[in-house]
Amino acid sequence: MRTITSLIFSLFFLCSFSQDLELELLASNFNRPVSIKHAGDNRLFVVEQDGLIRIINSNGTVQTESFLDIDNIVINTGNERGLLGLAFHPNYATNGYFFVNYINNSGNTVVSRFTLDTNTSLADPNSEFIIITYNQPFGNHNGGDLAFGPDGYLYISSGVMEALVETHKIMGKTLIVSWVNYYELMLIQLLHHKTIAFRQVILL
Repeated sequence: MRTITSLIFSLFFLCSFSQDLELELLASNFNRPVSIKHAGDNRLFVVEQDGLIRIINSNGTVQTESFLDIDNIVINTGNERGLLGLAFHPNYATNGYFFVNYINNSGNTVVSRFTLDTNTSLADPNSEFIIITYNQPFGNHNGGDLAFGPDGYLYISSGVMEALVETHKIMGKTLIVSWVNYYELMLIQLLHHKTIAFRQVILL
């Protein structure tokens, strides 16, 4: 009885202090937006599935020129392919690095690093450095979100393909990319609470 009374009181307390939320339109007229990120400043970056990243300025205006345009190397047929993810390096303000996840014209996932062109304050489309590629056997369930965690790791969503877990070990998993010293990239695959690590030397 005491538990029920406490629960009722808690619900009453929460409802008494509930707040009304209102939505305010900041910007519009985007083409198939799939993600929105910030780079630590007062702008927002909208990822469009066709292969563009657009900039929303602090006053809500949308910059005419795209931050990045890789439409020519991105396949956007169907509803689950295209440019799918964006993450800015924790030290983006000093190194200008950011990462994207997209499905290329061969239907495979590509995770790449691009660099800011300091002369234009836009991305240099010719600065692509491919981090990892892997096969996407089907045109649907293509995951692609990217995010840096508080641990400094880059988390890569690969998508969910349950029937292919055994034959395509990378599918349906979260890859963790650790930026360590000596220009070493460590990829850690999480599989049923087991950690499988493999390394390759790259130039970051």
